[in-house]
Amino acid sequence: MNHGTGPQLSLYSFDDVVVDCAAGQVRKGDQVRKITPRAFRVLVYLLRQRGRIIDKQELFENVWKGTFVTDNALTRTIAEIRRVAGDHAEKPRYLETVPKRGYRFIAEVEVSQAWTPSSAEMSGLYEVSQSDMASLPGAGALPDAVSGGSVEPAPTSRIGGIRTPLRLGRRRFLLFAALVLAVAGIAGWFALLRSPRVRPLTATLRTVPFTSLTGREKWPAFSPDGNQIAFSWEGDKRDNFDIYVQIVGTGEPLRLTQHPGMDVCPAWSPDGRTIAFIREHEGNVTLLSVPALRGPDRTLIPLNFTRSWYGQYPDVSWSPDGKLIAFPDKTRGKPAPTIWLLSLDTLKKRPLTRLPKGYFADLYPAFSPDGERVAFTRWRSEGIADVYVVSPKDGQPVRLTFDDSLVSGLAWMPDGKSIVFSSTRGGSLKLWRVPLEGGTPELLSSGGDNPLPGMLSPFAISRVGHRLAYEKSLEDYNIWRIEIPGSTTPASQPVKLIASSQHESGAQFSPDGKRIAFESLTTGTFEVWVCDADGANPLPLTSFGGPMAGTPRWSPDNQQIAFDARPQGHSDIFVVSGKGGAIRQVTKEPSNDVVPSWSQDGRWIYFASNRSGDVQIWKIPASGGEALQVTKNGGFSAFESVDGQFLYYAKITESGIWRAPVSGGQETLVANVVEPGLWGYWALAPGGIYYVNLDSPRNHTIDFFDFFTKKVTQVAALTEEIRLETSDPALSVSPNGRWILYSQLDRAESDIMLVENFR
Repeated sequence: MNHGTGPQLSLYSFDDVVVDCAAGQVRKGDQVRKITPRAFRVLVYLLRQRGRIIDKQELFENVWKGTFVTDNALTRTIAEIRRVAGDHAEKPRYLETVPKRGYRFIAEVEVSQAWTPSSAEMSGLYEVSQSDMASLPGAGALPDAVSGGSVEPAPTSRIGGIRTPLRLGRRRFLLFAALVLAVAGIAGWFALLRSPRVRPLTATLRTVPFTSLTGREKWPAFSPDGNQIAFSWEGDKRDNFDIYVQIVGTGEPLRLTQHPGMDVCPAWSPDGRTIAFIREHEGNVTLLSVPALRGPDRTLIPLNFTRSWYGQYPDVSWSPDGKLIAFPDKTRGKPAPTIWLLSLDTLKKRPLTRLPKGYFADLYPAFSPDGERVAFTRWRSEGIADVYVVSPKDGQPVRLTFDDSLVSGLAWMPDGKSIVFSSTRGGSLKLWRVPLEGGTPELLSSGGDNPLPGMLSPFAISRVGHRLAYEKSLEDYNIWRIEIPGSTTPASQPVKLIASSQHESGAQFSPDGKRIAFESLTTGTFEVWVCDADGANPLPLTSFGGPMAGTPRWSPDNQQIAFDARPQGHSDIFVVSGKGGAIRQVTKEPSNDVVPSWSQDGRWIYFASNRSGDVQIWKIPASGGEALQVTKNGGFSAFESVDGQFLYYAKITESGIWRAPVSGGQETLVANVVEPGLWGYWALAPGGIYYVNLDSPRNHTIDFFDFFTKKVTQVAALTEEIRLETSDPALSVSPNGRWILYSQLDRAESDIMLVENFR
C-alpha cells in the first residue's frame, strides 16, 4: 500500500513520555497531559535538536517566528514543558538549563513516524467535508510543531474515550471514529517499524557534506535511530583525535572525550546511550566506553592489538541485544589479529574466529541486525581480503566473496539480507553488495561521489533512514630528499624531490645512485615508476591497472627491478627492466609473496611469504625455480649485507632489526630500533642502520645506529608527519651515503560525507 502522499509526522518517546506530532498531544503513561500549543512547539523543536544547546534567540526565531516575546514568557514555557513531562529544573532528566547559554534536551529519545492521510485521500475514502478535515488531528499547522501561530482546536466532547468534534452528527461521527481508528492503526504499524524518514524506492541519491571542520574527521558511526553520527576528529589544532557526536542537519559537534591519547573507531550501543571506542596512548591500546551525551569514560579491557599492525585500527561492533562487543585483537605472542567477543556482563573476552594456515588476519567485524551473524574480512596478505560471516554460537565462518582483492570496510544492509563492502575488485575502490547466501557482488552507486577514494577507512550505513556516511579524504604523500651531515657538512633543509597531487612513496636508489625507483598513484592505481636521481624524467614501468604494484628493488647491476604485484588477487614477485618492457613473473604459488630484494651477487631474490603458514623470509633463483625457506621465527623486508655474509631483516610482530648468516644459523637481535610492523622505516648501510624514530608523534627524526659503537645519533629532524599507515618502504640511503629519501605526508584533509536515500 502506498501512503507516500500523506505527510510523515514524528512520534518522540522518552521514558514513559510520548510526544505525538500527528495528534498534537503529550502522553505520560496512559494520561494525556494538558499543554499549550506554544509549549508543544517549543518541546518538539528541542526534541528535534536534542543534544544541542539552543539559545533563546534561536527559539524566538524558529518558534515565535519574530513575534515579540519576553524572557519571562520563555521561562514560563520551559516550566510548563517540565511540568508536563514530570521533570525538575534542579535535577533535570530531560530538559537541562545551561546557564547563560540556553536549553538542551538531554534524554535518550526514540523517533518513529506516523502517516497522516492527505485531504484528497480522505475525501476519496470517506464522505467527510473539508471543514470536518480541518478539525482532524494533524490536519493543521500544529503537527509540524515548529511553525508559527497558534492552533485553536474545535470544541470537543469525549464519547467512549474518543475525542470528537461536537458538530458532527451521529452518522458522520461513526464514520469519523472508524477513520480515526484506521489512521491510528496505520500510525501504530509505522511506529513499530521505527522507520524515520522513509523515502520512495525511486528517491534520488544525494551526497552532502556532514562535516567541514579543520583537519581530519574519520570513522563515522550512525546512532541506532540514524539521526546522529559519532566520529573522530583531530581538532582545530590538529593535535589529537577525540570522539565527537553531531546531529544530522546541525553543524555543531558535541565533544565526548578529552584525553592525550588517540580516540578512534566509535560504535553505538543499541539503546543509543553509550559509545564504545578505541584509545591508543603511549603504546597501549584500550577498549573503552563513554555516555553519548557526555560523561566520564569507562575502561573495558586492554587490547594486544597495536596500531603498528599495518596501520589498522581494531574496528568495533555492538551486538543488537547490547550484551557483546566484537573487535579484532591478538593473542599475546601470536602474529596476527582475529575476531573476539567481549561480554559486557563479565568483561571477559573469548575468540570468535581462528586463522587457518596461510592467512594473515581477520578484521572489520560487524554484527548483523538480528545479531545472529558477524561479518568480517579475512586477509590472505596485506592488501588482499574477502568477506566472511560467522555465527557467534558455532564459530564456523562462511566465505561470501572470492575476489582476493583489497577490502577496506563493510556494513550490513538494514534488512540483514546482504552486506555492503568497499573493494578494489574490478579496479579502483568502489562499493559492492553481496547477498548473505553468496553470489556475484553487485556494484552500487553512491550518488555521484565514489566513497572512500583510495582510503582504507570503514564506512557506515544507518539501520533506519536510508543513509550512508563515509570519509572523503585528500592525503598527499611525496618523496623528499635530505643530505646526511658529515663532520664538516652542516645539516641541510629537506627538499621535495618527487611529487604530485596523488601519492608517491617507496623510493629506492639504484646501486650506482643515478636513478630512483618508486611507486605512484598518478595513473589511478599503484604502479612502479623510475626517474633520474634528481627527480627528472619520470617513467612508468608497469600498467597493471590495479589493485597494487610496488616495493621496487634494484638488481646489483642496475639493470632490473624486482617488485610485488597482485594481478591474480594474491601477491607474486615480478621482474622488469629498469628501462621498461616485458614483465617476467618469478613466483607462481597461490601464497602471498611480497617485498623482494636481491642478493649481492644477483643470483637470488629474497621475499616474504605466508606459504608455510606463518610469514617467513624465503629466497628464489632470480631466473625462477624452487624457493627455499630462510627464516623460521618470522621475518619481513630483508637485505643482504654488503659483503653478502648476513641477512638483515625486520619482523611484523616483533620490534627490532635481526640478522642471520646467509649460509644458515641462529638469528640474533641487532638493534631494537624499529617498532613491530613498521618494516619500511629502516635502511641498511655498510656501517649501520638508518631508521625513522617515531618516539614523538609530531616530531619524528631520522637516526643512525652504528654497528661498531652501538650508539645512536640523530641525522635529521623532520618537521612533518611521516606516514604511519605505510605498506611500502619509507626510507632509502644512496650508495655513497650522502642522501636519504623518505616519504612524507604533505597534506591531509578529510570530511564526513552523508549519502541520503541510500538503499
